[in-house]
Amino acid sequence: MEPINGKVQPPVVPIRPGRVTNQLQYLQRTVLPALWDYRHAWPFHEPVDTKKLGLIASRQTSNVLVLPSLCRTISSQTFQVIKFPMDLGTVMKRLENHYYWSALDCILDINILFANCYTYNDPKEDVVWMGQQLEKIFRRQ
Repeated sequence: MEPINGKVQPPVVPIRPGRVTNQLQYLQRTVLPALWDYRHAWPFHEPVDTKKLGLIASRQTSNVLVLPSLCRTISSQTFQVIKFPMDLGTVMKRLENHYYWSALDCILDINILFANCYTYNDPKEDVVWMGQQLEKIFRRQ
């Protein structure tokens, strides 16, 4: 995946036909709107804009976007690797386009969103706390 205007947009149109199941409909009609409407969900609405945030991709290797880390570590240029960028907008588009074969596929994408947040960001940053709050809502659904 190549960044376009600083954003890496995962595919939202299925290669193979997806399905419509009761569980996928529940995720689309109940869970995703609850996550989207949560007041601290705004950082997760769309793909991370690396240009806007000054996180210009340092190098691109196949499907791995390597971004400079903002973490305060011994090395000033620590790199964190986010292999599968994900956001709520992408999950919603995938649900609308019947991208998923099962609810588990969708849940895995949402879990990737949280894992990326915790992997890339310093645990003391506000966005990590926001991700944790959003994850609690997701787990309750």
